[in-house]
Amino acid sequence: MRKIKNILIIAVLTSASALTAQPLRHEFSLNAGGGISTLNYKPVAGKAALGFGGFAGMGYLFRFNEHWGLATGLEVALFNGKYSIASLSDQYMSNDGEEDFEFYYTVSNYRDRQQAILLNIPLMLHFQTGKFYAALGGKAGIPLSAKFNNSMDKLTASGKFASGEFTLNNPRFMGFGEFTNLSNKGNLTLKTALFASAEAGIRWRLSNNIVLSTGLYVDYGVNNIRPPVTAPLIAYAFNADYQPNSLVTSTNANKPFIDKLNPIAVGIKIGIVFGAPTDKASKATPDSVAVAPVAVASEVVAPKAVAPVVVVPETKLWIETTKKPQITEEPRLAEQKRVEEPRVVEEPRLAEQKRVEEPRITEKTRLVGQKRVETQRLTEEQRQYAIAREIIRMYVDGYSLNGTALSASQKFELDGKAALLLEFYPKGPIVIEGHACNIGIHSINVMIGRKRAENVKNYLIKKGIAANRMTVVSKAEREPIVTNTSEANRKKNRRVMVRIE
Repeated sequence: MRKIKNILIIAVLTSASALTAQPLRHEFSLNAGGGISTLNYKPVAGKAALGFGGFAGMGYLFRFNEHWGLATGLEVALFNGKYSIASLSDQYMSNDGEEDFEFYYTVSNYRDRQQAILLNIPLMLHFQTGKFYAALGGKAGIPLSAKFNNSMDKLTASGKFASGEFTLNNPRFMGFGEFTNLSNKGNLTLKTALFASAEAGIRWRLSNNIVLSTGLYVDYGVNNIRPPVTAPLIAYAFNADYQPNSLVTSTNANKPFIDKLNPIAVGIKIGIVFGAPTDKASKATPDSVAVAPVAVASEVVAPKAVAPVVVVPETKLWIETTKKPQITEEPRLAEQKRVEEPRVVEEPRLAEQKRVEEPRITEKTRLVGQKRVETQRLTEEQRQYAIAREIIRMYVDGYSLNGTALSASQKFELDGKAALLLEFYPKGPIVIEGHACNIGIHSINVMIGRKRAENVKNYLIKKGIAANRMTVVSKAEREPIVTNTSEANRKKNRRVMVRIE
């Protein structure tokens, strides 16, 4: 804002100097106006409303002659846009950190406001006859600032997973459920606007070289200034930290929410013009006084301080008027300081998906307890069978909070169990139990435990274990092996156990 003030101060000083220093072919002006000043676009759904704004700035007009001239200057213009929709739904493929799923969302009463400040540089052909004037040309609008501010009453989010063919409508810690009163604000990166411009009005003389200008103006943006589209309106947030994007930079059904964005302004313009030439009727001076003809026979006494006398033979005497010398002052153009304002190119703040889960492979030290039996009563073969059974029963743990996929270390453990099953227990039923920690609701934990067990079953099938031997069971959070008082303990409770029946 400080730079904008500096521009206006320079405009005032430059225009003031024109009062005394500039010849009549150079005009300077201070202008302001307002009316409809909107960021125009057509969304795929919902309603876009007109915005209101205005401009202020300075102008310079170089006159070629009495009627024609070339106008330029600097203007700081404000544009606004409004959008609203009662309900909107969309779906797209996303990832929860371990597997892809189809993300569904519905928003209620979504509202989005956009605001842009442009530095306009006009170049227009100016025409004037009497009090009436008109101008036609174009403007270049450099973005100084562009922002959005949005809100919604409610967001409903859910996910459909291909493995297991189930849909999660909760829990909230996975980003599913209902969320209310969400909002977001940030910056937009608009492109430079090109306008086709026109204005017309009336000039009212206030003094010799000062004129009040009133009229109407139209600025129509001819190019698309929309920023790049990079994300859906609602980006999936695993930790439920939802921050809605602006529709200007969003997609719907994998297509841009708006196809084109162009600024349009229509309104009333008022200006004070310095250095304007007087009207043609007022250009007569006391020097140009005509004297009525008289007969040659009459004695003529020439008036004082008049032009030389010309005698027409035997008829009339005329006093030839003298023309006022044309002012030929050396033109002086006031140097305008160019205040370059860096274009605001902050990238719109997009909501990054925070992936909480990190692959953590914790090495476990397990002690294989051998039952205290009388070794003298066991044959070597029976001892091997007992040890194999205990190794197979050792649980596979180390899952993340909602993780179900097998890590490399977990697959390595299952490779050993599969080899022992094929060698020592090639027949007989097998039960695979899936467990979860105590975080989350029971129904979700049941699904997570079942999915962990099914993934283990599918892996053992690949290793040669018959599918009809294995039964999958979910214990959810009901059978912890340690208390759920720390994250380390909860990781131990998130496990899968293979039991030989």
